[in-house]
Amino acid sequence: MQNAWYSSQIRSNSQVIPYNELSLTLPPSIQDDNLIPKAFKEALERAQRAADIMPDSQVDQMLKQELGVDWMDRFQEFDRKPIAAASIGQVHKAVTKKGEVVAVKVQYPGVAESIDSDLQNLKRLVTYLNLLPKTMYIDNILNHTRTELKEECDYILEAEKQMRMKELLGNRKGYFVPGIIPELTTKRVLTSEWIDGVLI
Repeated sequence: MQNAWYSSQIRSNSQVIPYNELSLTLPPSIQDDNLIPKAFKEALERAQRAADIMPDSQVDQMLKQELGVDWMDRFQEFDRKPIAAASIGQVHKAVTKKGEVVAVKVQYPGVAESIDSDLQNLKRLVTYLNLLPKTMYIDNILNHTRTELKEECDYILEAEKQMRMKELLGNRKGYFVPGIIPELTTKRVLTSEWIDGVLI
C-alpha cells in the first residue's frame, strides 16, 4: 500500500512537478532496481516522459538574469527551440556576434535553490518506505549528494573543469573538448563551442 500511495502521488502530480526535481533528489547510491520499489520507479519513469521543456518566457527570464536585459544583442542568432534537455537545464544553438556557432546551456529556474528542501523530502520518503538498511547512514549519503548536486548546478565550476580537461588533453588524437565562451558563461548559463556529433 505504501508503494501504491507514493506511485499515485507522483502520477497525479507529474504534470506540475518537473522531472528534474525528482531525478535530482535520487542519488546514484539508491537508484538500484533492488532498492527502489517497482511501482515507485515506474511512476518516476512516467513523470520523466511527461516532463516538458522550459517555456520560452522562462528561458528569456533566466538569460536576462544571467546575461543582462539586452542578452539578445550578444548573439547574431539564437534558436528558441532547445536541441536537448536534461535533468537541470536545456541547450540552445546560437551564433555569437563574432560569428561563432555555440551551444548555450540554460539552467532551469529554482533548481539550485530547491536542493536542500528536495533532499529533506527524499529523506522522509526513503525512511517511510524503508529503502535503505538501518546500518546505512542516510544523513551521510544525503550530505554527499547535496555537495555533488550543488557543484553540478554551478556552471562556472563546470566551465573551469572543462577548460582544464581541454588543456590536459591538448591535441591528443581521438579527443576533442569544446572551448568555453567566458563572456557568455555564468553560474546558471554555460556557453561553449558547437560541435556536431552523434547520439550515444
